[in-house]
Amino acid sequence: MILVIIKWLVKSFIVKYAGDSGSGWSFKTAASVAGYAYIADVIFTVLGIALSWLIVPTFHIDTTNLNTAMQQVNNYRAQINTLRLTFTLPVSFLGLIWKSYLGGSGTHFGTNGRCSIRTGFIVFFVLGLIGLLVSFFISP
Repeated sequence: MILVIIKWLVKSFIVKYAGDSGSGWSFKTAASVAGYAYIADVIFTVLGIALSWLIVPTFHIDTTNLNTAMQQVNNYRAQINTLRLTFTLPVSFLGLIWKSYLGGSGTHFGTNGRCSIRTGFIVFFVLGLIGLLVSFFISP
Protein backbone atom coordinates (compact mmCIF):
# COMPACT_ATOMS: atom_id res chain seq x y z
CA MET A 1 0.00 0.00 0.00
CA ILE A 2 2.85 2.36 0.82
CA LEU A 3 4.43 1.70 -2.60
CA VAL A 4 1.17 2.62 -4.34
CA ILE A 5 1.06 5.93 -2.48
CA ILE A 6 4.71 6.64 -3.29
CA LYS A 7 4.11 5.76 -6.96
CA TRP A 8 1.08 8.07 -7.05
CA LEU A 9 3.03 10.96 -5.47
CA VAL A 10 5.99 10.53 -7.83
CA LYS A 11 3.68 10.32 -10.85
CA SER A 12 1.81 13.42 -9.61
CA PHE A 13 5.09 15.32 -9.29
CA ILE A 14 6.13 14.37 -12.84
CA VAL A 15 2.68 15.22 -14.23
CA LYS A 16 2.71 18.59 -12.47
CA TYR A 17 5.92 19.68 -14.15
CA ALA A 18 5.54 17.86 -17.48
CA GLY A 19 2.04 19.23 -18.03
CA ASP A 20 2.51 22.69 -16.53
CA SER A 21 2.74 24.67 -19.80
CA GLY A 22 3.10 27.89 -17.83
CA SER A 23 -0.17 27.50 -15.96
CA GLY A 24 1.37 27.23 -12.50
CA TRP A 25 -1.15 24.62 -11.44
CA SER A 26 -0.81 23.22 -7.94
CA PHE A 27 0.59 19.88 -6.88
CA LYS A 28 -2.76 19.17 -5.23
CA THR A 29 -4.54 19.50 -8.59
CA ALA A 30 -1.92 17.35 -10.34
CA ALA A 31 -2.28 14.69 -7.63
CA SER A 32 -6.06 14.79 -8.04
CA VAL A 33 -5.73 14.34 -11.79
CA ALA A 34 -3.30 11.43 -11.37
CA GLY A 35 -5.63 9.84 -8.83
CA TYR A 36 -8.58 10.36 -11.19
CA ALA A 37 -6.69 8.53 -13.94
CA TYR A 38 -6.31 5.52 -11.61
CA ILE A 39 -10.05 4.88 -12.00
CA ALA A 40 -9.23 2.99 -15.20
CA ASP A 41 -6.72 0.81 -13.32
CA VAL A 42 -9.26 -0.03 -10.63
CA ILE A 43 -11.95 -0.98 -13.15
CA PHE A 44 -9.60 -3.06 -15.30
CA THR A 45 -8.22 -4.78 -12.19
CA VAL A 46 -11.69 -5.77 -11.00
CA LEU A 47 -12.61 -7.01 -14.47
CA GLY A 48 -9.31 -8.87 -14.76
CA ILE A 49 -9.85 -10.64 -11.46
CA ALA A 50 -13.36 -11.65 -12.48
CA LEU A 51 -12.21 -12.91 -15.88
CA SER A 52 -9.21 -14.74 -14.46
CA TRP A 53 -11.59 -17.12 -12.70
CA LEU A 54 -12.81 -18.13 -16.15
CA ILE A 55 -9.61 -18.29 -18.20
CA VAL A 56 -6.83 -19.36 -15.84
CA PRO A 57 -6.46 -23.14 -16.04
CA THR A 58 -6.72 -25.25 -12.90
CA PHE A 59 -3.52 -26.64 -11.48
CA HIS A 60 -3.12 -30.09 -9.96
CA ILE A 61 0.21 -31.58 -8.95
CA ASP A 62 0.80 -35.31 -8.80
CA THR A 63 3.23 -35.60 -5.89
CA THR A 64 3.86 -39.31 -6.32
CA ASN A 65 6.53 -38.69 -8.95
CA LEU A 66 8.92 -35.72 -8.85
CA ASN A 67 9.59 -35.73 -12.61
CA THR A 68 5.88 -35.72 -13.39
CA ALA A 69 5.30 -32.90 -10.91
CA MET A 70 8.07 -30.81 -12.46
CA GLN A 71 6.65 -31.42 -15.94
CA GLN A 72 3.20 -30.33 -14.73
CA VAL A 73 4.66 -27.13 -13.27
CA ASN A 74 6.48 -26.37 -16.54
CA ASN A 75 3.32 -27.00 -18.57
CA TYR A 76 1.33 -24.70 -16.27
CA ARG A 77 3.94 -21.95 -16.58
CA ALA A 78 3.76 -22.22 -20.37
CA GLN A 79 -0.02 -21.87 -20.26
CA ILE A 80 0.19 -18.85 -17.96
CA ASN A 81 2.83 -17.18 -20.15
CA THR A 82 0.62 -17.68 -23.20
CA LEU A 83 -2.30 -16.09 -21.35
CA ARG A 84 -0.10 -13.15 -20.35
CA LEU A 85 0.81 -12.49 -23.97
CA THR A 86 -2.60 -13.09 -25.53
CA PHE A 87 -4.88 -11.63 -22.86
CA THR A 88 -3.13 -9.59 -20.20
CA LEU A 89 -0.90 -7.49 -22.44
CA PRO A 90 -3.63 -6.34 -24.90
CA VAL A 91 -6.10 -5.64 -22.08
CA SER A 92 -3.40 -3.72 -20.21
CA PHE A 93 -2.82 -1.56 -23.30
CA LEU A 94 -6.55 -0.81 -23.51
CA GLY A 95 -6.49 0.21 -19.86
CA LEU A 96 -3.39 2.31 -20.46
CA ILE A 97 -5.07 4.14 -23.34
CA TRP A 98 -8.16 4.85 -21.25
CA LYS A 99 -6.05 5.94 -18.28
CA SER A 100 -3.99 8.21 -20.52
CA TYR A 101 -7.13 9.78 -21.96
CA LEU A 102 -8.51 10.43 -18.46
CA GLY A 103 -5.17 11.87 -17.38
CA GLY A 104 -4.84 14.00 -20.50
CA SER A 105 -8.34 15.40 -20.08
CA GLY A 106 -7.74 16.09 -16.40
CA THR A 107 -4.43 17.78 -17.14
CA HIS A 108 -6.06 19.95 -19.82
CA PHE A 109 -8.78 21.12 -17.45
CA GLY A 110 -6.46 21.30 -14.43
CA THR A 111 -4.19 23.72 -16.25
CA ASN A 112 -7.15 25.79 -17.47
CA GLY A 113 -6.54 24.68 -21.05
CA ARG A 114 -2.84 25.59 -21.19
CA CYS A 115 -1.77 21.97 -21.56
CA SER A 116 -3.36 20.20 -24.50
CA ILE A 117 -5.17 16.91 -24.05
CA ARG A 118 -2.63 15.38 -26.44
CA THR A 119 0.34 16.45 -24.30
CA GLY A 120 -1.34 15.20 -21.14
CA PHE A 121 -2.18 11.94 -22.90
CA ILE A 122 1.44 11.47 -23.94
CA VAL A 123 2.72 12.18 -20.41
CA PHE A 124 0.33 9.66 -18.86
CA PHE A 125 0.94 7.12 -21.63
CA VAL A 126 4.72 7.22 -21.24
CA LEU A 127 4.51 6.99 -17.44
CA GLY A 128 1.99 4.15 -17.67
CA LEU A 129 3.99 2.33 -20.33
CA ILE A 130 7.08 2.40 -18.15
CA GLY A 131 5.06 0.95 -15.27
CA LEU A 132 3.48 -1.67 -17.54
CA LEU A 133 6.82 -2.80 -18.94
CA VAL A 134 8.40 -2.98 -15.49
CA SER A 135 5.52 -5.01 -14.09
CA PHE A 136 5.40 -7.29 -17.14
CA PHE A 137 9.09 -8.14 -17.10
CA ILE A 138 9.58 -8.29 -13.34
CA SER A 139 6.61 -10.46 -12.39
CA PRO A 140 7.20 -14.20 -12.70
